Amino acid sequence: MYLLKKIIVLHCLIILVLISYSKANCLRNNTSNSDIYLPLVNNVSKVTTIEYAEGPVKALHTSWKLIICGDDDTVTPNDPTNPDVSKAVLIARTYGKGRVVSDSLGLELNDVYDNKRMMKNITLWLNQSHSKHFAFSTGHSENVDSIDNSGYYGLLLKSLGYTVKQIDFLSYENIKKVNILYVGNAWSSFTDQEIADVEFFVKNGGGLYLTGSGWTWIYYGPGSDQNANDINDYPMVKLSKPYQCTWQDGTFIDPTHNINNDEGVPFYYTFYPNGNCNYNIKDSDNDGVIDQWDKCPETPINSCIDNKGCSCAKTLIEKNDSVSKSKWKTYYSKIADSYSKLVIKIENLSNDVDLYVKQGQKPSFENFDCRPYKGGTRDEVCELSNNSEALWYFSVYGYNTGTYSISVTAIR
Repeated sequence: MYLLKKIIVLHCLIILVLISYSKANCLRNNTSNSDIYLPLVNNVSKVTTIEYAEGPVKALHTSWKLIICGDDDTVTPNDPTNPDVSKAVLIARTYGKGRVVSDSLGLELNDVYDNKRMMKNITLWLNQSHSKHFAFSTGHSENVDSIDNSGYYGLLLKSLGYTVKQIDFLSYENIKKVNILYVGNAWSSFTDQEIADVEFFVKNGGGLYLTGSGWTWIYYGPGSDQNANDINDYPMVKLSKPYQCTWQDGTFIDPTHNINNDEGVPFYYTFYPNGNCNYNIKDSDNDGVIDQWDKCPETPINSCIDNKGCSCAKTLIEKNDSVSKSKWKTYYSKIADSYSKLVIKIENLSNDVDLYVKQGQKPSFENFDCRPYKGGTRDEVCELSNNSEALWYFSVYGYNTGTYSISVTAIR
């Protein structure tokens, strides 16, 4: 009987332990599932950069969360009332199985206020693995590309148990064993393959930390001695394109929350999900660009769009026309290298006419880049790649006299 009582008591204790563990685990899971972004701001109340003039980082997709923001009187002097200027200086999102942080702060450069705690939170949040491998991108004129020029961050990474290395070329083979890839304000171009491989790395669970500075590129980047650089040519913007964020012109000032009464050196105390970091990022037309910056609010779902929410397709030619039997009717257009694809159609044929397309010169029966040759009155379509700025010719030959509608569309 005594032995039986001991067994019953032990059994009850095991059940209680299992229930307690289950509740605790459930609580952790619920917290994680309900808001995975809160750990980013855990125990953080104030951050600043001191020596680094930060500007706006802008979310272009509803998946982003605004993590660190200026308050209502934090503005850029050139556009103090422009609603298109973001008040965020750090944003975060998930992408596939991975995570991305994008900022304009350079928090790693100065160990003041809660900067170190914030950097630790970011590092822990980006890494979803038990291993600890960190890499700085180098070879693209990055401002921050090693432990030596990353302020205290290198020491923080080592204290957290990370191995740290530099990667010159961002191929998937080179980065696949890394948990976190840091790209610090690159001014030289990434190859298309690097951009695609980094995206694949993130989709498969990697952590990507992007630090950029729009205004420095615009006014001090290559070629800026003659003219201000286009932000769309900024290598960081091109690298971040898959994740749909960008950096904007200007540096923030704040007359009330700053260091040593210098409005040009703000500190930030507004964190997700509060203040300007707490607004519902809406996308009414479901095109992936949030309403706040969507310049074309009725873009069809699943259509190709640019960062302003407008169609990335440009109609170059669209007209109704006719051609006589055994005659040619030719059109042409100069296509910029920013357009990667051409779609040429002839429709509504009244008789048998044929479409011919050629880059650089008029097409002929023997010399063409595309000739669908459907016959009869069936629609004909050519889809061609455009790899450089070029003059394209689009010709319609009248096998018989007929009318038709022709359209030429360039797509980014």
